[in-house]
Amino acid sequence: MRNELDYDVNEYGKRYGDASDSLRYCHKGLLTGSVTAILGTDKCLYKTLYYDKYQRCIQIQSINHLGERESDAYSYSYTGQVLIRHHTISSPGAASMEEYYEYNYDHAGRLTDVQYDPVQIGADSTVDIESAHLVDIRYDKLGRLETVIHHDGWGDVISYDYNIRDWTTHLDGKHFEQTLQYESSSHRVTPCFNGNISCMIWNTDSLTRGYKYFYDGHNRLMNALYAEGDSLKQNVGRFDEEITGYDKLGNILGLKRFGQTTETEYGLIDNLTLTYDGNQLASVVDSVVTPSYIGNFEFRDGANLPVEYLYDLNGNLIQDLNKNIVDIQYNCLNLPSRIQFGDGNFISYLYSSRGTKLRSSHCIGGDTLTTDYCGNAIYENGVLTKLLNDYGYLSLSGDATYHYFIRDYQGNVRAVVTSEGEVEEINHYYPFGGTFASSIGSVQPYKYNGKELDRKGGLDWYDYGARHYDAALGRWHAVDPMAEKYYEITPYGYCLNNPLNRIDPDGKQVIPVPMPYAPLPFYSPITYPQSYHLPSDQQIMRHASGKFAEVGQIITDIPWMSYAFGTLLYYQAKNAISPEYEHQRNRERKSKEELDRNQANIARSIDTNVSGMMPNGDPAPKRKPKGWRGTILKIGLVSAMIEDYYNNTQKVFEDSQKNVSHDSEIQNVFDEEHNAYDIFEPIKNKLDDVFWKNW
Repeated sequence: MRNELDYDVNEYGKRYGDASDSLRYCHKGLLTGSVTAILGTDKCLYKTLYYDKYQRCIQIQSINHLGERESDAYSYSYTGQVLIRHHTISSPGAASMEEYYEYNYDHAGRLTDVQYDPVQIGADSTVDIESAHLVDIRYDKLGRLETVIHHDGWGDVISYDYNIRDWTTHLDGKHFEQTLQYESSSHRVTPCFNGNISCMIWNTDSLTRGYKYFYDGHNRLMNALYAEGDSLKQNVGRFDEEITGYDKLGNILGLKRFGQTTETEYGLIDNLTLTYDGNQLASVVDSVVTPSYIGNFEFRDGANLPVEYLYDLNGNLIQDLNKNIVDIQYNCLNLPSRIQFGDGNFISYLYSSRGTKLRSSHCIGGDTLTTDYCGNAIYENGVLTKLLNDYGYLSLSGDATYHYFIRDYQGNVRAVVTSEGEVEEINHYYPFGGTFASSIGSVQPYKYNGKELDRKGGLDWYDYGARHYDAALGRWHAVDPMAEKYYEITPYGYCLNNPLNRIDPDGKQVIPVPMPYAPLPFYSPITYPQSYHLPSDQQIMRHASGKFAEVGQIITDIPWMSYAFGTLLYYQAKNAISPEYEHQRNRERKSKEELDRNQANIARSIDTNVSGMMPNGDPAPKRKPKGWRGTILKIGLVSAMIEDYYNNTQKVFEDSQKNVSHDSEIQNVFDEEHNAYDIFEPIKNKLDDVFWKNW
């Protein structure tokens, strides 16, 4: 099977011997290849990248840890948007898989639909799997996500509503409906005007369920009261989750959890008291001794000792006697390489030196299940079983079937629906991520926040990429890699103890829940097993730097501005989470600038006094070290103005406006000829004013 893409982008082997060709196809500074070590082995992952004359990546060739060759080829529009992606996985002597993605955009450059066509090529025959219209995306007049249609409506049709602040208030689909209340006082809840969610109501199986939330003065969740029915007055308290206390750094001191105790009864399943050594968990006591219903997500008190948890010198958990984990070994990236249970069972992991999970092996009860992660391809015991995508996956066991994830406002997988409209799985979650025992089915492992839940051997951990999360305790078992940004809270706490309006996409950075959006146009290969729904920090930085590095590019690339603003707001939100960190950086920056000014002034005064000459040849007067202070300060003000145009942060903008107001009022100048505001005119005027006054 060939298409126009094969003739456009498969010229990576072409040689350019002519000097003009080499200049025309100059790729200086671009990554053309990489060799990545596989930790714990002597093997490596190899990758080569090829570009066109516009320095756009048109093909990537790589070899994965299974020895298979993978290739990605891209075809672009004249505006630089990817139109077609061709992904191939081939193995010597085995069947190969080809995937064709076709992307369409609207007049503003926003993704509107994705067509998908997989082909499985065997040694003797070719299996042409049914193509699919994965998603159709529509936007409202303000550019917000309005409707998402999966598989031409057979998967689901989900619509979104917002309030005046662009906060999500309602999701409505055929298989899942969710309502979020903030400042509303209905259902006898305390209204929240600061963005906290006061009440959440959802419906998946013709039964209306809901939570009422209560917070302390630090916006930490204290109580989540569960109820059912349209008025939330039925079956009250069945799945409550209550935090009975926090210490000064946000470590949870006590937790009560209600759930299913028998087939027909509900009650208290966890009543935990947590003890700490600093920020590290020392022991947990559960006063509930009766076993709960089969399948409950609960804490299992497997030990009764003063110290039940041990950590290494890097702060990683190495023993959890309650789960009968006697030893956890870590690699150089503080990622677990082996988890050993006391009964002889174990789980082992294989990572690349970039921190990408390549393999997990579960040896439970004498049976071994090996899962290999090769980009979006999932192998189980050497057999290709799934191909993940941004909207679900294609299962290849038996007849090929499309499965779509129905997500809520946080990205939690609430339902799994086939292309025929069959509901295979329904999930209900406690506030901190545990699943209800009454959840229906479990056909795949991606659950809370879209992360992989490992329940084998009683582990019950979510894999976020950089760390593993224990939803039964509401905390991580490794130190936050970005702990320096949050020195005022525990490095083991989850989402600042507010898991309702905050998420942690990769285990190392807390951000507010973003407004629903279509997938950003990142077409470099993304490692799906960790976080294939939300973009990583590196992907956002790569996209922003690639598209908006120059001011001129920002002005000309108007259709991309929505993504630029989204990126800026993303980083603004991340800084707003920890104002102390921002203040500390400002203090350090101010001290360094003062030192630099003093050194520069002294250097200038020495040079002038020694040479005794002005630039025009006249004798120079003696100058004191602070003689140029006024000029330097004014130049600093102009630099601050320029920084404002790039940083686009409210704080820096306000500060610079206050400083500049003492000299002159800076306004944008309207360019009548081009009918636009010239943002550089105030800067040029200010520079002229500074230098003319001093000379």
